[in-house]
Amino acid sequence: MGIVTSSPAPLAFPNADLIIRTSDKKEFKVHKNIMAMISEVFKDMMSLDDINPPRPPLGNSKPDLPVVDITESSPVISNLLKLIYHSPPPNSITLDDMLHLFHTMHKYQGAFGCARIQTGPQVIGLDDTVQDLFLANIDAKKTPMRLYAIAKKYSLNRISDSLLPAIVILDLRSLSNQSMSREIDFLPFREYHKLIFFAKQRASLILKAIESATL
Repeated sequence: MGIVTSSPAPLAFPNADLIIRTSDKKEFKVHKNIMAMISEVFKDMMSLDDINPPRPPLGNSKPDLPVVDITESSPVISNLLKLIYHSPPPNSITLDDMLHLFHTMHKYQGAFGCARIQTGPQVIGLDDTVQDLFLANIDAKKTPMRLYAIAKKYSLNRISDSLLPAIVILDLRSLSNQSMSREIDFLPFREYHKLIFFAKQRASLILKAIESATL
């Protein structure tokens, strides 16, 4: 069994009432009510007491907090909790980091996608926050089809919309199997043909513009 370590501030709150322990044995001290609000899965786990009970205190020491063990690694959970608690974002974030975030948000269900978090006079959706982080840090135009399919899978509409201009210039019918990523399977057949339709419409408009200019 690995050595258990605690996360540094700001992800170790002194008034926390729950510990999230990651696969690499790092503990994050958080708040039950916030995790229940943001994730239906955590809400169900806590309502069903599907957590490790706290150990009784020894002497005058404080009782340990209840623990939820999860399969994600500490870097993934650290990035996610920074978004949830509106802590300063990571100094740098890679495409793989973002894909892990998307997957984890999806795994812990729904509320991650639709939750609205009150921050003073503002109400912010977590899906908006994660899409802002993606659009500010990732050059999606290098692999637009792959990332469009991923964005569609996780209903990240601002990301998918931002990729459309880079996709409609592609000849989708001539793409080889080798150039198509496995994530393309996330795209429904109807969605794929919608992209082909948009590409045709674009080509038709360009052709009309050229014909008009030469008359």
